[in-house]
This record gives sequence, C-alpha cells and structure tokens, in this order.
Amino acid sequence: MTRRFPCTLATVVSTALVAGAPVAFAQATQVASEQAASQAMTAAEAQKYIDAQNVGHDLSVGDKAPKLHVTDWVQGSPIKAMENGTTYVVEMWAEWCGPCVRAIPHVNELSKKYNAMGEDVVFIGMNIWDDKPDEDADARRSRIERFVENQGSKMTYRVAIEETIPSTDGGRATGLMARDWMTAAGRNGIPCAFIVDDEGRVAWIGHPMQMDEPLQQIVAGDYDMKAAASESGAGAAAQKGPLLMQRAMTGLRSDDSAERAEAYKTLEALALTTYAEEPRFFTWVAQQVILADDIVSPDYAFATRLAKTGADMTSWSEPMSVAVLGLANLKAEDIDQGREYLSMAMNLARADEMELNAIAWMLLEDESIHEFTAPFARTMAEQAVDLTAWQQGDILDTYAKALWVSGQTDEAVETQQKAVEATADPQQKAALQRRLEEYRAGA
Repeated sequence: MTRRFPCTLATVVSTALVAGAPVAFAQATQVASEQAASQAMTAAEAQKYIDAQNVGHDLSVGDKAPKLHVTDWVQGSPIKAMENGTTYVVEMWAEWCGPCVRAIPHVNELSKKYNAMGEDVVFIGMNIWDDKPDEDADARRSRIERFVENQGSKMTYRVAIEETIPSTDGGRATGLMARDWMTAAGRNGIPCAFIVDDEGRVAWIGHPMQMDEPLQQIVAGDYDMKAAASESGAGAAAQKGPLLMQRAMTGLRSDDSAERAEAYKTLEALALTTYAEEPRFFTWVAQQVILADDIVSPDYAFATRLAKTGADMTSWSEPMSVAVLGLANLKAEDIDQGREYLSMAMNLARADEMELNAIAWMLLEDESIHEFTAPFARTMAEQAVDLTAWQQGDILDTYAKALWVSGQTDEAVETQQKAVEATADPQQKAALQRRLEEYRAGA
C-alpha cells in the first residue's frame, strides 16, 4: 500500500545530499534533555564529529564472497555452497518491499537470458529482513511460497530464505545473509544484488536494475575488477551518512542512556551537514521518534524541533511535514498547537487523496492520542474516499479503521467490506479480509 510516508529508511537516504549548507536547523534552539547533546553544535563542529565516525566495511568488491546462509529453499534445487567456475547473482529482497517486487521480472529475464545462452550463471532470490514477530519458520516459508506462486512466470529462478539466529532478549532475530552480506558491505536498502564471479569473489554490488552491463562483462571475462573495487570504495564513502543515520536510529532503541545520547548527537550532526538541505530527513526522523513503539524514552521536544525545521524548509507547503509537526506537538502535550497544525495539514492535502490517506493512517497509529487525532483522521479519510468514488481498497481500509477507532463499529464493518470488494490483489485482499473479521468479532 502507498499510504505510509516515507516507506523506508532507504527512501529517505536515497535522495539525500552528500553535502549541504546549514539552514534553519542551525538557528533552532537546542533542546536540553537526556538524549540531546549538552550544547548546540556549530556546522564546523558537526562536520568534525561526522568525519571522526568510523563506518568501515568488512566486505568490498574484490573480496572472497561470504558463504550462503539458507534455512529453506522455496524454489529451485538447493545449493550447498558456491563453486568456482560458476557465476552467482545473489539478489536480496523482501515480500513487503515494493521496489523489490518491481525488480523481480527484470531479474527473471536476465536469468532466462543466461540460461538460454548456456552460460553457467545461477540466480538466487534471497529473502531477508522479512521475519515477523508472530510467525515461526514454517509460517514464514508458507508465506514466501504463496508469494512466489503468485508471481508465476515472473519469478522462475531459485528462491531461498535466509537463516536467522533468534534474539536472546525478545527482539528481532539476526538474519545471517543480512549480517554477513548486506551489513558487512555497508548496504542498508533492498533490493540489492551481489554478483560473485567464477573465482568466488564479490565482483559487483548494486541495484538489480543496474546489473545488466557488469554481469555481461563478468560472464565474458572482460570485467575490470580493480577499477570496480576503486569505484565501489568511492561509493562506500558516499554511504557514510546513511550508515550513520541507521546506526543512530538503532541507538535510539537502546536501554543505555549514553547510547541514546550519542544517537541524538549523531542525528544533530547529520542535520547540520549531510542532510542540511534535505527536508525529508527532518520529517522522517521526527516521525520515527514520535511513532516507533520501540524507541526508548522518546524525546518529543527534539522531534518537534526537527519537524518544525522540515516544515520551514518546504515553506509550509508539504501536508505530511506539517502533519508530523502536529503529531510532535500533541506528543509534547501542546494540544492546541498540535490541533492547529493538523488543521493546516488537512487543508493543504484537501485535493490529494494519497496525501489525505497517508496522513490519516499515520494519525491512527498511536492509540495514546486517538482522542485528538481520530476526528482529523476520520475527516481526511472520508475526503480521500470521496475523491476516489469509494473505489480504492486501501483508502477504504483507512476510512474503516478511522470509523472503528471513533466508535462507529457498524459503519467500520460496512466500509471494510467495501474495501475487500474493491481490492483485486490477492495478498492485499486477504489482509483486508482478516481485518474485516477482526471488526466483525469486536463489533
């Protein structure tokens, strides 16, 4: 569905500037809190701090490829180990990842092409970052099997599920392919393809839609590994900002107050340097601090300051930025100001059904402030439904949830039924049907 904003960390960092001048954020008042830095940083101090951070990578182009960690082969004959003499394309993907799904047909065409040519090239679609807290290994396998079956002729190459190690503290399991390949290579977004040459070396890392030429050269023996390694190293340097942001967002989830303080300091420094001219950074980080339920002792004053800067940078013209600022104020218990910003966001988005839908869904995510957010969510979702003539399933789903949260249970059931009927995609339809059953059981 398209209602959440932004969809992933990678979405934010993919458009970020590698360098930028300090803007409104530099003039904002520094927050005094457990997490925030003890005093405001200047842009020069922030750059010095960023330069001193180490984000070295353990896996680079030219290195020996790590082993495959597979718990299940969903499609195709299993591979115990990669062998010299064969070229491998290991493409990391997840069911929830829209760009991954869109890349599948292209990967499949390349697989068919090299198979028809008689070349010894093995394609593996490696499912990573796709475990769910309420799902055991068998359930995950069944879910991925259904996904592959639904892809039909668009996904005929090998498909595997990465091996995971259960968490010892009740958190998410550690995916070994994600750890030994993605994290080791400094990659934080999928889809991501690794080409392993016939000598077992990582020859190329990147988006699968861009691998046609390097794969052709690798198979033909015309590939310049030294030049590729140099280019990859330069690309890794450009990834420093995204990797620091990922580390900081992990730090916000730590039980250690010192780690949280360092995480906020890192975000402060990134705001003054790498992302100084990227408003989506400010809005996204503020949204995470406000809504992510696993962030420890969230600093709502920090989130408000970031959200305010994001709104300023877009001249108060972006509905989502203003809506996130409204949420930040509500969480900081400035109720009147929060309501004012939400009213402003609703007016800005009044003719855009996708913005209305995205904001409405976001407003429904935090139950603790439904008293204030539900009326706005219901109004915006109803406007989006009207704009789409009651014909778009995901928007009807949002409206049904808003009705349910508002206590209009019968109307919620009726609207959710319409959402199911308006949805063609089998997986999405099944998810909406499950929610309909929940509403019926609770009505």
